[in-house]
Amino acid sequence: MNPVPADQPVPLLETMRFFVSGKGADPYERQRRLARRRDEATATVLARLDPARAKAFRRLVHWAQRVAPMREDALADVGLASA
Repeated sequence: MNPVPADQPVPLLETMRFFVSGKGADPYERQRRLARRRDEATATVLARLDPARAKAFRRLVHWAQRVAPMREDALADVGLASA
């Protein structure tokens, strides 16, 4: 069993101290950086594929980007239900 923050607040307080000290990253900048890396990786893979496989890869990437938020929402809902 994992203790809740009310029982053991040290990890939460350490996280807050980290962000208050200015060491935490801006979540919007982190999201932009990850999107750039994703686009670069996609372009790298596409450059190596023949046209037929590139078309299939694009379709799969589009599908994955479309359904990933639904998966994350479902996992969050499961987490909320067990809290």
